[in-house]
Amino acid sequence: MKFLLFAWAWMPKTNSRKNSDSPTLIGSLELKGVVPNLSDIKSSMDILGARMSSVVNNPVQNSIEALVEELPSVFQARVMDVSVMCANALESIDGRYCNTRWGLCFDELEISPKWLREELLGSTRSIDQRFVLKLTWSPILPQGHEADPESTQDFDSIRLWYSHIVDAHDFCNELATRAIQGRLGVKNVTAEDLLGSSLYAREERVGADSKKMGAVYERSGNYYDAMKNLASFDESFSLVLKEHGLDPCDPYTESIELRDKLLRKIKPIVLLRETFLNRKGKRSRKRPALYAGKEVAFAMSEGNPRRLLNLINDLIDLGVKGEWRDIDLSNVSSESPIVVFQSQAKILSAASNNFLMSIRAIPCNRENSAENSLYSLVDRIGKYLHSRLFSNDFPVDVNGSFRVEEDVDEALSSLLKTGLDRGAFVYVGASQQDVPTKVESSRLRLSFMLSPSYRVLMRNDPPASLYTCISASPDDSNQMVLEL
Repeated sequence: MKFLLFAWAWMPKTNSRKNSDSPTLIGSLELKGVVPNLSDIKSSMDILGARMSSVVNNPVQNSIEALVEELPSVFQARVMDVSVMCANALESIDGRYCNTRWGLCFDELEISPKWLREELLGSTRSIDQRFVLKLTWSPILPQGHEADPESTQDFDSIRLWYSHIVDAHDFCNELATRAIQGRLGVKNVTAEDLLGSSLYAREERVGADSKKMGAVYERSGNYYDAMKNLASFDESFSLVLKEHGLDPCDPYTESIELRDKLLRKIKPIVLLRETFLNRKGKRSRKRPALYAGKEVAFAMSEGNPRRLLNLINDLIDLGVKGEWRDIDLSNVSSESPIVVFQSQAKILSAASNNFLMSIRAIPCNRENSAENSLYSLVDRIGKYLHSRLFSNDFPVDVNGSFRVEEDVDEALSSLLKTGLDRGAFVYVGASQQDVPTKVESSRLRLSFMLSPSYRVLMRNDPPASLYTCISASPDDSNQMVLEL
């Protein structure tokens, strides 16, 4: 309602204008017993607002009914009707406001009353052309009420999340670099200088004309060492190599096709199993920790600027030894960053565990027990995806997401929506413009923020059935033992 007062405050005023405009404002707002000046009108509005807040926070049926009867009828009108009324009043007060366009922003509508959500979304079908609405919603758009608006015709959907790890890279890289430069006071330092490049993502794709990119598969590379070491104690992986004509004792090939179709595909799985599976041999300490590097930090942030900045600050505060001015940037590289990989892994794993604990702290609904909480659902899905990676048989094909069945029950659907709201799940659409209208039949994944906690991959592999994920009971006898 203060929309009218805010706009009125910008107008040039004289004493005569105050006297002539105030009755217009009082009449539009249906205020009674108010002296015709702006300060008294504002005070009257503030008092009404305070009373409404008090009644809402301490609801008593009699007080609510009394307040509703006392409020001017305009306070019970539709949101957009009141906005149009205010705009008309402003135009009558000052002709310069004729044909002015107004932008109204409504944030976090997923926690607003249902009637308000339906009213605002329904308004996009037929709205006064002077108004532009920005409605910020959870990933699931509502549907099912009369005259549903249609995307691209009545409104444009702008996704504020990223389904794929590469989508947010450029934004994260620029934001992280600026934040690091701000902390350092040095212009030429980058996110790669601070964090280096993740072993997961380093030189991921191989091209026939790129010796540098192909180096990851050379005998001198970390990945070659990981394959050779894993094959020495994981018989199932050794068998996979043999089936593709590779020697487990020397898994090297110059075939670009074999590198692209097999070695690149299984690379993160090899690195995970070689790092965490228990065996007599020890992994070389020269190879960097897995959950480290700028790509991992970017993925864990999910492109959320606040989360990314928190991670960057933690990495700087906890991972940098000594004074910044003592760091010799000439010795920094993607494989030897300012914050060493082992320190990054500890800091990012702690952030992942903290996020998981925040999910665990989310209260259960009355009808749900702890076993049917959001945390329980996340934990079952995470453990299922983990079990697929660490089964006795080396998995060339793994699941990295899950598909929600059309007949999912209401309680489970509600948990999934809560998980989307809280960032535990991320919707995986067919494109960057794809926005779901229901959770049923949707493809979701765990947030990459949880990857270190469950030791799973940070990529959108093919989906498993949700019911398969939550009903599976990983058999310890079919899993190799993890190294703690």
